[in-house]
Amino acid sequence: MKKKTMTEIYAGTIGWNTLATSMYNPEVSTDVNISYDFPTTNDLEEMVHESDTIVIGEYQDGYETWNMLRDPNNSYKESAEGFVEGHLYDFKVENVIKGSVDSIDIKVNHRAAESLIIKNSEDDEQVTISDLLYIAPKTKSRYVLFLKQNKELNNYYGAIEPFSVTIEDNNSVKLHSNLIGSEGISLEELLNKVKLIGESE
Repeated sequence: MKKKTMTEIYAGTIGWNTLATSMYNPEVSTDVNISYDFPTTNDLEEMVHESDTIVIGEYQDGYETWNMLRDPNNSYKESAEGFVEGHLYDFKVENVIKGSVDSIDIKVNHRAAESLIIKNSEDDEQVTISDLLYIAPKTKSRYVLFLKQNKELNNYYGAIEPFSVTIEDNNSVKLHSNLIGSEGISLEELLNKVKLIGESE
């Protein structure tokens, strides 16, 4: 198991990215290195323990774009200091495996990108960096999601990386992650393991 300490939280929503990007103009090329610590695991037990809520369901069509970076004095207002792009997806809950939800229709946030102002000797330049861990979910496909809830802003977000498991047509499941791969197991086997882990908590 690999686990790192999370050091950046946006209004209760995990922000993560590790990358290097390059800016270019006719005169100057500048390398910009950005890194965030984020919690990861390849252990199902860790995924269950980190989650407040585990649900099965489907993402619905479309999403809402919002600034995950909030005003430190009022989390209902977006920050004027920067922009961290989140995608709020509507998710229809079919079954609750752990915890509870107030409605079968919940909003699940995915961190998609971040805009940065790069200062140089001449002009400040804005660059937008895509989150390398972001995978746009497929609508009408079934997922198992391991979530935490932002009660103040009434949305859910990934409890850990990975936090999403796809349910295939043959009822096998696979981790939905750019970081960690997995061999498919049956949905029944996954749910049995989650139940056993939950009973031991």
